[in-house]
Parts: sequence; C-alpha cells; structure tokens
Amino acid sequence: GVRVVTLEDQQEYSRLTISTDASKLLVLVVKIQAAHEFSKRNGMRSSASWANRYRAAKAGQKDPSPRCRPYWLDWDGAADDFKVNANTAMVQRCFQLSEQGLGHTAIARQLTAEGFTNSSGGQLSGTVTGVLLRDRRVLGEREITNPEGNTEILQGYFPTVITPGQFDRCRGLAADRDTAPGRNRRSKRTRNLFAPTLTCPCGLPLGHRSQSGGRYEK
Repeated sequence: GVRVVTLEDQQEYSRLTISTDASKLLVLVVKIQAAHEFSKRNGMRSSASWANRYRAAKAGQKDPSPRCRPYWLDWDGAADDFKVNANTAMVQRCFQLSEQGLGHTAIARQLTAEGFTNSSGGQLSGTVTGVLLRDRRVLGEREITNPEGNTEILQGYFPTVITPGQFDRCRGLAADRDTAPGRNRRSKRTRNLFAPTLTCPCGLPLGHRSQSGGRYEK
C-alpha cells in the first residue's frame, strides 16, 4: 500500500499505523491543511510582490536586477538608470551585418572573427544572433505582464541602441530570406533558384528535391 513519511518529524503514515493509532490520521490531516495554507500565503505574497513591481515600472521606476536588464546594459547607481556597456558594440555590429544581407550564422561567424563574444564570453552562434535581431529591448522597450495577465509594452524603459528604422529593415530582410528560393524548412522539398522559373509541360511549376542527387518535379 501507500506510505506517507513526513520528513520534519520522521513520522510514517500507512494503513497499518493508522489502524493501530487512529489519532495519526487526524495529525496527518492537520499537517496537510497547514501545508496548503502555507502555500496559499506564499502565492498571495508572490502575486502582491509582482503587482508592486508592475506599478513601480508603470510609474517609471527602473528595475536594476540582472533578470530584467539585457546583457548590453549595466546599472548606473549614481544616475539610478541603465547605461550601455561594451556589449553594445556587438549588438550594433550585428544589426549592421544583417543590413548587409548576412544570415544569422554568417553574422555569428563574422562577429567571432572580429573578436566579439556572447554574454558569457563564449563563441557566438546563429541562434544567439537570431534572437538578438528579434529582441525589441534594443529599441528601449520592456515587455511586462499586468496583474490581469495581459502583456503591455513600456516605451523608453531602456536606452535605445538601435533605431526603429534599422530594426524594421533587418526584420524585413530576415523575412525575405526565409521566403526566398532555396529556403523551405517545413518539408523535404528544397527550393532552388530555378524552381520559380521552371514549369512542367502541363503548365504546373516544378520544385526541386535534393534526394537522389536532386531532381525537379511537380
């Protein structure tokens, strides 16, 4: 059968122990109820704490904790605000390379070649640069959840390190790369530069399949 052991007092509760001492059942119920009330109080305190942080952020107060600020910013205690650090140069260079038409992996390779590293000092990857190019905190925005569970955007919360125009251009270029000939992540069919121009005698467009050396088919 099932045995329950409470670690605090090393008591065991089972069919056998309860049948020999019925008071143990009452003790167990009291302990369960106390644990439930403790968890409920902790949840209420956590919700109240988050509501306080939300109101403070809406009032313009900045959160200096590392969990809030991006890695290209530090906290300036004297100014009671964020300030850019050395990682900002990597962020700005990442967007410059994206505007030049480089993809995420190519950007990571170029940044590594130029001596840049990720936030922990390691080698950059395409995943890191891809996430960075979508991170709207470079525009100074902070995404926050209100007490009702809805997401709000706080403008001007962080220092702006990338202009809105540059951010939008990079997002547009990334979207173009994702839909360009030669890119199809959701199926085994691989597009090719000639795929948009080649057609079957029946008039249907031909796609390119990379298996078996590659062939065009409809």
